Amino acid sequence: MKAYLLFLILPFFISCNNDEFVSIDAEKITLNHTSIDLKGSNTLQLIATISPSNTTDKEVTWESSDTTIVSVNNKGVVKPINIGSSEITASTNDNISAICKITVTTSGSWDKKADFANGMGRHGAVSFSIGDKAYVGLGSDYQYDYDVFGGNPITSQGGFKDDFWEYNAETDTWRRLNDFPGEKRTEAVSFSINGKGYVGLGEYLAVEPDANGLNSETGFKQDFWEYDPDNDTWKQLSDFPGEGRLKPIGFAINKKGYVGFGGYYDKRDFWEFSPSDNSWNRLPDYPGESSGGVVGFSIDNKGYVGFGLNSDNYLPSTDLWEYSPETNSWNEKQSAKIPTYYATGPDAHATFYATGFSLNGEGYICLDVNSVWKYNPSSDEWTGLIERFPSVGNNRLKSKTNFVVNGKAFLGLGLNFSICGNHCQTGIPSFSIYQFVP
Repeated sequence: MKAYLLFLILPFFISCNNDEFVSIDAEKITLNHTSIDLKGSNTLQLIATISPSNTTDKEVTWESSDTTIVSVNNKGVVKPINIGSSEITASTNDNISAICKITVTTSGSWDKKADFANGMGRHGAVSFSIGDKAYVGLGSDYQYDYDVFGGNPITSQGGFKDDFWEYNAETDTWRRLNDFPGEKRTEAVSFSINGKGYVGLGEYLAVEPDANGLNSETGFKQDFWEYDPDNDTWKQLSDFPGEGRLKPIGFAINKKGYVGFGGYYDKRDFWEFSPSDNSWNRLPDYPGESSGGVVGFSIDNKGYVGFGLNSDNYLPSTDLWEYSPETNSWNEKQSAKIPTYYATGPDAHATFYATGFSLNGEGYICLDVNSVWKYNPSSDEWTGLIERFPSVGNNRLKSKTNFVVNGKAFLGLGLNFSICGNHCQTGIPSFSIYQFVP
């Protein structure tokens, strides 16, 4: 019997050993999308199906034809970076491929709200939110026509302001409050803590202009003030210990205020303000490459600072740094990859006049050319451009103001900047306010 079984099994093993492995090549690859529009705030999962189903090698390689528009990882996840079109190619090792055309469109929208202060234009204003109200004021209504080859403004009018206004987001109405008691100023700093608003620093008019509106001189303030909305009053606090400046950044974290940077290209100091004892404490200086015109906002007990102009070559900086009060330290984050045309030519100062805010755990940066960028701190990624901020004739809009009330973000005001002739540029203050809808 044993011999008989061996006689039956042995030919089977001999037959198996003589068989050669047969590789099944891919004949076709298909994608779940061949063409699709992708909003700038979304990602897309591409799925590749290889035929025949018993293909031996099913490995797929992914590639984007333009990585400045979209990127794709080794699992087929597409991430938008900029508005435009790119082709994603999925390829097998058998040189079989399929293509999906991705067109990155905008996301988000802007909803026009009531004009600021009954239609009074303003740029460089401060703002903060307390409860379900926003508070906006100061800044400048200065407007001009300017000779691009240098020299004085051809015409000019307006000046620095000290008025303050309350905005009710529920009724979409503005109400004038008591004026700010300090010097009239523009490009100051502001934030709110525990139901109080804080305002200080900024640029003021040290020498009044002559009869032609020319030859004025400005200076920079160090004073600091607290606003109480319950009784509509202001109280002066301890001066900011650093040098006076325009365009400082400010935000609040855990009942403390954080102020610093600003100036044109020369300020990197960073300070903590404690309302409980009206005191200032100097923190580690900002380590980023920019110094003038940086943007700041806070998310989940961390501060984020970046953009502005590089102090070495005065070109736009797009680096971003995270400040942790817990460790009192800075951590470099992912830089925004803005288009190269913002780094040269007429848009070279686009990041100097940027503004930033946080909403729903993400950060937003709006350049003065009105493009908007979104930052996700969890993934440390920028999703690229979303819907451009509206302005008159798509003009550049410098020194805008923003505030967030009850989970709703608002952006507006600023200086509409456009060409008015062969050698002329004009700046007209805007009074428009828009709500951003992600």
